[in-house]
Order: sequence, then structure tokens, then C-alpha cells
Amino acid sequence: MRSFRAKPVKALDAAANMHRQTIIFALRREVAGLGIKYPVVTDQDYSTWKAYRVEAWPTLFLLDKQGRVRWTHVGEGHYDETEEVIKKLLTEEVLCPKLTDGAFTIRPKLDHSFL
Repeated sequence: MRSFRAKPVKALDAAANMHRQTIIFALRREVAGLGIKYPVVTDQDYSTWKAYRVEAWPTLFLLDKQGRVRWTHVGEGHYDETEEVIKKLLTEEVLCPKLTDGAFTIRPKLDHSFL
């Protein structure tokens, strides 16, 4: 993500399966220690995982400028491929859908507290 620091790239990390009171402090410490500047949320009830049908960790989703999931990768690795997909998505134009073309994206409602 550091190579995209000056680009309009947004990142979000949803961490699931944690005991809120005991793990939040450790998670905050790790996020600060790693220098992570993007939002990290907890997903106590797995609503994000369920909304995106996540079955394994880590799962990476890349969304386009309209919020549509355009690429998914499960597991570690494939960093070069991920970077190439991000570069491609950054070059795409933002298309404004018309009310009649049915091209609206329905995004899952996420209701999580940020750290």
C-alpha cells in the first residue's frame, strides 16, 4: 500500500473472531506499531464476512471507483498481481450510471466501530 500513498486508494481491514475487551488493546498496539494508516475495524458478528461471503482469512477484495468488487484473492501472496490490478483500476474512468440502466451497486451495510 505504501507505493499507492499519493493515489486515491482506500484500504480497510476487517478483523474477525476476537474477544472485544481483551484483544482491542493489542490490536490497536499492533496497528500503531506497523504504521498502518488505513481504517481497521473489528467484525465481532461476522457481518462483513457474511456480506462478502468470506470463507477464509486473509481474503482481499479490490473494488473499482464505483464500489464494485472487481478482484478477489484468498490467502497470502500474489502481491505483484494485486499491484497490477490496483494500477489498472486507478486508470479507469468513473462512470455515472443513469437511473434507467440498472447499473447501481448494492453495497453491504457495514456497521462497525472503528478502532
